[in-house]
Amino acid sequence: MEHATLCIHDFLTTDTQRCINQVILLFSLNSKLNININGKQTSIENNIAIINHSDLFCITHAEQLVELKIPIQQIIPLNQLFFNCYYDAKALNAQAYLKQIILSMIEKLNTINSTELPQLTELISTLEHEAKKISEHVYIPTIHCENELLNKISEYIQTHITQHIMSKEISSIFYISSSYISILFKKYLGISFKHYI
Repeated sequence: MEHATLCIHDFLTTDTQRCINQVILLFSLNSKLNININGKQTSIENNIAIINHSDLFCITHAEQLVELKIPIQQIIPLNQLFFNCYYDAKALNAQAYLKQIILSMIEKLNTINSTELPQLTELISTLEHEAKKISEHVYIPTIHCENELLNKISEYIQTHITQHIMSKEISSIFYISSSYISILFKKYLGISFKHYI
C-alpha cells in the first residue's frame, strides 16, 4: 500500500499536470499560494486547496507551501465510491482543524519517524464528511477558463469521453484548425491537446 507524502516547500512553481491516483491538499504558511486548477486561476491565500483525482493543476506561485498527497489506497477504505465523487474546498468548514492535523503530523514525523499516523484517517474522515460531492458518473473535472471556445471543446470531449477523439474531429466540429486547438490548450491550460486527452 502506498503511503501519504507530506512536504514543505520554501518556494514552488510547477508545470501543468494531471493529478492521478491521489488527492492533494495544499496550503501556504504565509498565505502566498496562486494555483490554476482546471483552467481557473485562483489565489488561495489562507485557505486549503484541494486537487482531486483527474484534475489539471499548475502551481503558479507558492511560498512556504505545505503539500499533503493522499493516495487513493488510503481513501478507498473510507469511500468505496471514490471515483464517483470529488472534494470541494469551498464546502470545507474545518480548514483550521485540517491545518492543525497536518501540522501535528509534521511534528510527529519529526519526532517518531512513523509512516502510519492516525491523524491521516481523521483528516480523510473530515474531508468525507464536509467536502465530498457525489456524482452520478465517474468524476471528470470541468474546464473553466477564460476562453469560451476551449470550454466548449472541453464539454464536447467530456460528453464523448468513451470515444477516441482526435484534433481533426474537433477541428471539423468547431470549424477551427488543428494547430489552433493546440494553441488554445497550451495557452490556457499549459498542456498539449494530446496530453489532455
